Amino acid sequence: MLRYFWVSVSVAIALTFASAASAQQQVGVRMFVRLEVVQFSEWRKAYDGFAAARKAAGITESTLWQSADDPNDVTIINEFPTLEQARAFAASGELKDAMRNSGLRGPPQVWFVSKAN
Repeated sequence: MLRYFWVSVSVAIALTFASAASAQQQVGVRMFVRLEVVQFSEWRKAYDGFAAARKAAGITESTLWQSADDPNDVTIINEFPTLEQARAFAASGELKDAMRNSGLRGPPQVWFVSKAN
């Protein structure tokens, strides 16, 4: 009976460490995209129409911000479980086509961050 107890404890400890390691790998990544649009209301229609593709790419949350001084200066914050997913989305042809057809004034600025430990 004591042997069974120690095997159970060992398995529980191993599962705890595996879970912690997995959580460390899945810290989460934010992808910031800053862009200037010709007309926010028109651009917003394209952005909203791309919601299913954002979800399919693994985005868990996406928020929009506008400059207090210029509503056509937009920052998007996309949250992903992993950096690999974020980079794959940023490099996707589907995203590039959507941006090209949405009314941008120039190329977007894109950068990735993860929470500091």
